[in-house]
Amino acid sequence: MVENEADMSMVNYRLFEPTEREVKFVNYITADDVETMVLDPRKAVSLESSWHLNGSVFMKIWGKLFKKECLEGFTFPEGMMYEDEAATHRMILRSHKVAFVNDPHYSYRLRSGSVSRDIIDDKNLQDLVRAYKMKIADFTTAGIPTKNVRGRYLAAIKEKLEQTRDQGPQFPGYRECQEVLRLAELNQ
Repeated sequence: MVENEADMSMVNYRLFEPTEREVKFVNYITADDVETMVLDPRKAVSLESSWHLNGSVFMKIWGKLFKKECLEGFTFPEGMMYEDEAATHRMILRSHKVAFVNDPHYSYRLRSGSVSRDIIDDKNLQDLVRAYKMKIADFTTAGIPTKNVRGRYLAAIKEKLEQTRDQGPQFPGYRECQEVLRLAELNQ
């Protein structure tokens, strides 16, 4: 951060999953991929849906350091799942320069029973739609192209609907997800 005179820095990550016998690590980055990039904040948030390696690193709050000035007055949506999806881009857009080290210096633990990955209920579905609506509205307001984030959003909704096919139709959030997909078909 200091070396690049950036307001924030971020690093890539690797997944780890402890089992009874071992700890499994999944690295997305090879030695050839390691690099440092200095980005303007609009480019950094747009990479979450278009970067060729692992775009999710740009949308999660972990693995990032911010100058205090970038955080003043900032809040995450309260009581919401996917709050980092709904708000991390806002924090990044408060910076003037982003230093990104494409090296897995953060380890993210996968665990069974994860609320956002394994438990899909009405709140999960409603908050997913809410998070993406917030993000797309913010991108539109800031003049950042939405095509790629929209595609990722629709893919995530389709995945959640498939996971909840048996019990989902009873949820208002399920029906809201179906309606979003119907609206997207109008734009084909």
